[in-house]
Amino acid sequence: MFLAYAKINNAVSLPGKSTALKFNRQDLLPLALLIAAAVIKFQFHELWKDEWQAWLVARDMSLSQLFGFLNYEGHPALWYLYLKPWTLLASVVREDLLLGLAHMAALTVSTFLLFRNQSLHLAEKLALALTYFLFFEYGIVNRGYILVILTALFFIHSLPKQKTYAMAAALFLLCQTEVYGTLMALVMMFYLVWQEGWQKHKTNLVGLGAGLLAFVISVYPRGNEDDFSRAYVQGGFTFEKLQLAFQGMLGNTFGIGLFTDTSFGGYSALGTLLGLIALGLTTYLFAGNKKLQITWLLAAAGFVLFSTLVFNGGVRQWGMLFVLFMLLRLLQCQASIPARWQTLAVVILCLPPILHNLKAISQDIKLPFSNAKAAGAFITEKIPENVPIVSLNKFETAAAAAYAGRKMYELPTGTPFTYFHWLQKVYVPTQTELILFARYKKVTGLIIVSNKPIDDRRFPMLKLWKTFTDENFKSEDYFFYVLDLRGGVG
Repeated sequence: MFLAYAKINNAVSLPGKSTALKFNRQDLLPLALLIAAAVIKFQFHELWKDEWQAWLVARDMSLSQLFGFLNYEGHPALWYLYLKPWTLLASVVREDLLLGLAHMAALTVSTFLLFRNQSLHLAEKLALALTYFLFFEYGIVNRGYILVILTALFFIHSLPKQKTYAMAAALFLLCQTEVYGTLMALVMMFYLVWQEGWQKHKTNLVGLGAGLLAFVISVYPRGNEDDFSRAYVQGGFTFEKLQLAFQGMLGNTFGIGLFTDTSFGGYSALGTLLGLIALGLTTYLFAGNKKLQITWLLAAAGFVLFSTLVFNGGVRQWGMLFVLFMLLRLLQCQASIPARWQTLAVVILCLPPILHNLKAISQDIKLPFSNAKAAGAFITEKIPENVPIVSLNKFETAAAAAYAGRKMYELPTGTPFTYFHWLQKVYVPTQTELILFARYKKVTGLIIVSNKPIDDRRFPMLKLWKTFTDENFKSEDYFFYVLDLRGGVG
């Protein structure tokens, strides 16, 4: 089906002719995909805490505060800087809609960059675009990983035209997307310099070097080592960690949905076998270009070692290796006309991620992605602005507050918050502290929000008011309690 459809549509465009400004029939396919993504994103997808966090940081921090905060976030600046202008419209447009529109704009550019690439067979472009990673994980979920894809595709788009400064800028920006974007920039430049010589890429190397420097300065962990130890891999190298990293990066990526997720199920013989098959097939796919083949093997090994020694990650991070595979495949096809068996092999490799994408779409339509939207609506409707809301876990409750457009309070400081610090330890106040805070705020009661049921023995005065525990994709639940002090304190 893929190949038959592609044969018809490939006849529409003329190889070698620029179609950058002209809409043609081939554009109907990416347009249809984008319309489908927009319907799912805006009609069915609820934002969860990871999506809201970047928006809240971009909205509520000054630029100086933002750059001082990045080392705690573990993400470079580009996504936050991209969101910053969008947040200026928050007073006139609903914020969850603005975030979705910002992400949708980046997804649109990325999709057209992929489909306008004349070197890759349309069957491959369609198969890649329909995978779980490109369509759902990086297309529906509103995270900064979409900028990895956009900047990397723009770099490859600029290569045939030798737009030197555009390529250098793309490499610099790619290093400001994610650590995986930085790794991709290194991998692509390693191959191009090896293939074409460093003299041809002097400006690109300057852009890459500046990007690496900016990345290290902004993101390298600084501060309390105990805090950062909770975020990164500890204990050094072990064979078990290597097994899990290999299975996650390769088996869980190319064979996603065929076995229990490595993050939950751990090591499995099937997962490792699928990882080996994926590595073998992808390596053989690059067999016509030894330098590219070696580059892919070194890159896969580097990603696995990064997961082993630095940050375990999960499906979202492991999928970045799939994106790198796509980028190297684009470079391969720019250098030589792809063989039919290669196109067929790529389509086959995409089948498990395509099936998993359909499953994810179905779940997102049937189930809430998070209960945050429903909890936020409850706050807006039922809790007056003058009633303080105290969160017992700011990490897990910030999304509901964002939907409500409210600030919650954290103890023991008694300060309001919107965003959170990933590495900050959760502080659970005592009932006495809650009473003292109510007196400090000169109110006769508080609303307490938790992500799980509280201990009645620790908080005997708190009465359960409302729960949001419907099954949801991210298991984000909300429990609302009332501390009523109108009758005194015992």
